[in-house]
Amino acid sequence: MSVAFGISVGAVPAFGASSDPWLARTAVAFNLGGSVLGSYPDAAGASYDGSGTVVVDIDGAFHPENPYLNIIGEACFGQPVGTTPWPSLCNTNNFVRRPLAQNPYTGYYFSALAGSSKPSNSPVSSCIEPASQTFCHNFHGTATAGTINGRQATRWESATELSYSVGAAKGASVFAIKVGGGTGSSTGWPIESVIDALNYVNNGLLTRQDIGSKIVAVNLSVAGTFRPSGSSCTADAVRINAIAATLKAKGVAVIMAAGNDGGVGIGGWSCGSNIIRVGATGLATPTVLTSYSNVDWSIQLYAPVGEGNYLAHDTLLVPYQSSGLTPAAGTSFASAEVAGVFAVLRQKFGKAPSVDSLLRLLQSSGRALTGADSNYASLSAKVVNLPAALNRTP
Repeated sequence: MSVAFGISVGAVPAFGASSDPWLARTAVAFNLGGSVLGSYPDAAGASYDGSGTVVVDIDGAFHPENPYLNIIGEACFGQPVGTTPWPSLCNTNNFVRRPLAQNPYTGYYFSALAGSSKPSNSPVSSCIEPASQTFCHNFHGTATAGTINGRQATRWESATELSYSVGAAKGASVFAIKVGGGTGSSTGWPIESVIDALNYVNNGLLTRQDIGSKIVAVNLSVAGTFRPSGSSCTADAVRINAIAATLKAKGVAVIMAAGNDGGVGIGGWSCGSNIIRVGATGLATPTVLTSYSNVDWSIQLYAPVGEGNYLAHDTLLVPYQSSGLTPAAGTSFASAEVAGVFAVLRQKFGKAPSVDSLLRLLQSSGRALTGADSNYASLSAKVVNLPAALNRTP
């Protein structure tokens, strides 16, 4: 599953008063065309940061206590032992029955209590990362959530301590849904948990009076097993796409990673027509694909992420576990960036424009891909330039 998720992280070298002249390049908002502090101006003088919106992030697990995150709600979905290689890691024995004709005892584990999205073992399974000896799914969700709406951090640039915004939409809120399962040291996202989470957004969260009308996007920083260009969608992708169609009709964009195989194609989970697929470009060269990003005619958008190389100044810094920041790379973060971008667009344009019209807005205002691999991309696929989009009409 590491290829499907697409993330690499590493320890950040010690900060020094004279070691960080490239501060802006590590800030997500800056690379999307905004300020280092995380705001995006338009020609009328207004400024936007996603305030008043909610993005749902479905991922392996999260650290809501990380000070850079703004997580307003949590949930966890897990599957019974024997139904998947990666059984529930929800810290609960609350079992919801989902009777099927062939098995009346089928169902899933569920919790929406505070802390339910955190990495943990469960009453039915335990899973430990062998290298770090921490609970499985210990960093990916925290990193993607922070890429969506990470708050301000401070660093030294020359002799001055400066602030910058970690996420694409610092004013937005995130609802975190944990779907990571596992046993021993084997981890994955059961497709049933992903489907359960998407249905929960549609049938549960969107009906809530407090946040339902504020939900603008669902981020799934996963792609699935690589499928060459032109391959048919998998059965799992068809299921994801069906719920994505329902959400899109309600004004909620479902955004997924293009995958990190460095090939011409996409992930098997993300090929549906109602999914927005996002690839990754560099930071120093924001219109050139990274070495790992998939490219395909069906990928609609690209976003600057970089190669994750701190020493080469080609990386974002994203929230890491319960505190701190780390370099990271992968289309996981391109997907999360675009989820934040939709939050900013909805803040300005409201709920009236359709998801498709906002996608077309980003394509018409974005920058064209360059480099040899751009020949495999759709001519309409562009690198996000958010201020330019804010100055147009959907």
